Amino acid sequence: MHTLLLVGLMALQSDVASAVHHGVVRDDVIGWESTFITRGRGLLVFVSPQDAQVEGEGVVMTRDTAGRVVGLELPLDRWGQAVTVKTRQRRGNVLKPPLLVSGTVQKVFVDGSGTAFTPDPVTTLEHRLEGFSSRSVHHADITELERRMPSSTPRSGRPLYLRTSDFDVSAGITGELVDVAHQRLMAVGGAGVLAVVVTAVLGLLYRRLQRDAEAERVEKVIQAEFGPL
Repeated sequence: MHTLLLVGLMALQSDVASAVHHGVVRDDVIGWESTFITRGRGLLVFVSPQDAQVEGEGVVMTRDTAGRVVGLELPLDRWGQAVTVKTRQRRGNVLKPPLLVSGTVQKVFVDGSGTAFTPDPVTTLEHRLEGFSSRSVHHADITELERRMPSSTPRSGRPLYLRTSDFDVSAGITGELVDVAHQRLMAVGGAGVLAVVVTAVLGLLYRRLQRDAEAERVEKVIQAEFGPL
């Protein structure tokens, strides 16, 4: 049902100039706040249905039979209208921001609680200087997006830049959401254990050298007193 409705909506689709999805991690929940800059009248179509709160002047939500939002109608013929969509998901290794069916580059990043997200290789997102991005996304695309919508950079992770046409995002963006602070603590703990082991080994070697040196000294004294045995 959603597929048929999606096809119908796409016929009237209005693209977006820019899209940024900011996820804030608090305890077991990721709260998404997505901002879209539209190109004018038409429809914004979500990749998957959303239980969403929508903020935007004159925006009308299109829902499926379950009451979830599948698209946003923009009756105002205004270039550059800002639309904000808020959704929530349970914390996990699959990010589910309200991505749009669009050829426009969309930025996705999570922040809060010292977390960082690394996408799974199956997403084809590549690690680059700016963050992780699809092969079709170029430096100029990222520069233009950041110029239109300057947004904060995650303190503990790297942003994702993607087009929804580059890979299947219908079930979300798979990867690993990790606790950076815990990782650092484990690294420090591992370094501490290694330091203890090294210290113990060096102590054993030192005591052995001391014994060898003492034995050599005693042998020299005996030779001096009694001559070679």
